[in-house]
Amino acid sequence: MDFGCLCRNNAVNLRRKKLRVSFLSFKTKPGRFLAFLLLWGIFYVAARQFLDPDLGWHLKTGEWIWQNRRLPEKDLFSYTMPDYSWRLHSWSGTLIFYLINQQWGYQGMLLFSSLVLALAFWLAAGPKKIVLSWFPLSLASLAGLSFVAPRPRVIGILLAAVVFGCLRISWSKPAWLLLVPPVFGIWANLHGGFPLGLVIFFWAIISQLILFFKQKKKLSPFLGWLGLAFLFSVGATLINPYGFGFYQEVFGEMAGGQKVHLRIGEWLPYSQFDPAMIVFTSLFLVLAFFLKKSLSFWEKTVSFGLLLATLFSARFLIYYLLFALPLLVRLIKDFLKLVSSHERFQLLVLKKSWFLGGIVTLFLVSLTGRLISFGGLSEKRFYPQGAVAFLGQEKISGNLFSIYNWGGYLIWKFPGKRVFVDGRMLIWQEDGYSAFEQELRLKRGEEDFQAVFEKYQISHALLAVGESASDPLLVSFKNFLGKTTPNFDLGQELLAKNWRLIYKDEVAQVLEKP
Repeated sequence: MDFGCLCRNNAVNLRRKKLRVSFLSFKTKPGRFLAFLLLWGIFYVAARQFLDPDLGWHLKTGEWIWQNRRLPEKDLFSYTMPDYSWRLHSWSGTLIFYLINQQWGYQGMLLFSSLVLALAFWLAAGPKKIVLSWFPLSLASLAGLSFVAPRPRVIGILLAAVVFGCLRISWSKPAWLLLVPPVFGIWANLHGGFPLGLVIFFWAIISQLILFFKQKKKLSPFLGWLGLAFLFSVGATLINPYGFGFYQEVFGEMAGGQKVHLRIGEWLPYSQFDPAMIVFTSLFLVLAFFLKKSLSFWEKTVSFGLLLATLFSARFLIYYLLFALPLLVRLIKDFLKLVSSHERFQLLVLKKSWFLGGIVTLFLVSLTGRLISFGGLSEKRFYPQGAVAFLGQEKISGNLFSIYNWGGYLIWKFPGKRVFVDGRMLIWQEDGYSAFEQELRLKRGEEDFQAVFEKYQISHALLAVGESASDPLLVSFKNFLGKTTPNFDLGQELLAKNWRLIYKDEVAQVLEKP
């Protein structure tokens, strides 16, 4: 055999082997792309497991906006508050999801939502540092899986990651501040979470002032750029269909009070036993304590503030993860530099198979646990899928009463009828009346249902099977506080008043007025 030909074949085989190795390595662009696809796939699988309660009214509102080419001024979907002046702060996000659903269906919305959330975490971790950040990125992603449901808030999460990144980079490259005001302008028309970004931005200015006065230094020109960018950002949020009315709606929801927040899962204190969240936070706190100089005053106060806010309300979890993730990546990098001279330590931590096996096990256990918990909110197990199909065949002359958690689903799947209450009406007040609070009183037995049903000409009731008067989240939280909840079942009360049970399955029951 020709020796030159043999050498050439060996060289070709060696190049092919190197190409395969480099393709699978996170250090190359193809490898990083594969890692991103894996992250996207995990979010997509999680998104398929449960259905967001508010998706239905978002889709039907987007349909109304598209058909009428304007925003609704009054309530479109309830018979209890039809004259309420409705400010839809997520109008553009609502329209985006409607158009995606029209073009590509529900699977298209799942793919889009999972892609957007994957991009948010990817940008936060830093794509070029994927070798260093893959472990904290996987932990943060698992802890934030519950936010992947199709809804406008997902796009707002991506914009929050962009704002956090621009502010962090601007300390060394102030030109990045030019991108912040336009992002806030878009964010304000997509979702009502933008005030949190403004608060974090404003704290960046305050933290700079604190340091300058504490260290008795001259004010830096960068502080002026921060101030101008903040003012332009606030101005950008006012470019919306409602002006200052946006702030009234958003802050009204945030200040809804304990009675409101105890009924909404994302407003409850974070209480999940999630291994990924525990490891992520423990690692961040330990490294931040020993490597204090690696983080600025602003980064430390904001990250710890968001963590504290998460303990009081789970809705802040995603913002804590996105803000703390790049900080944890930096802390890990500084820690590895610190121990780089200790060869035994590197072999123990980075190369031992038991360590890698523990990481994989933690990842799989966390992912499995999260997916199992999501299954409880799937359409088949949580929503009245069969009951709605039954009602679609019936001719209902009067109105239909149903619970708060199913309002958005009924607006979507049973559009021929208005609802008693849905997810939009959390803080709605009209002349002292709140449909949300009245629904709560009816389910607790604190108000006579016959008078209410007569007032709104309710002929049918769609209720959960075996559900007590209070929302399950409220019951569990009150039990935790040691408070008792009266055992009242509205369905049994209707049956006692000669209402007729015309449908029942494992999830829902339909009762008809005699």
